Amino acid sequence: MSVIYIVGTGTFVNTGAIVGGGIIGYIFQRLLNEKLKTAIMQAIGRCRNFYWFCRCAGPNFGDSRN
Repeated sequence: MSVIYIVGTGTFVNTGAIVGGGIIGYIFQRLLNEKLKTAIMQAIGRCRNFYWFCRCAGPNFGDSRN
């Protein structure tokens, strides 16, 4: 049985997801008030900061054993 590799499939999937998300965001932006938009952006920022803190701290953060 041979395996067929489709080169670049991930690129097309990622591009489609970004374009699709942009279109959905453009359509629904009018339905959200400014307070909710601000809350969503702050939540995304906090998640991003937490993610990068965990990445920088490493898996042994707080471990006093050497």
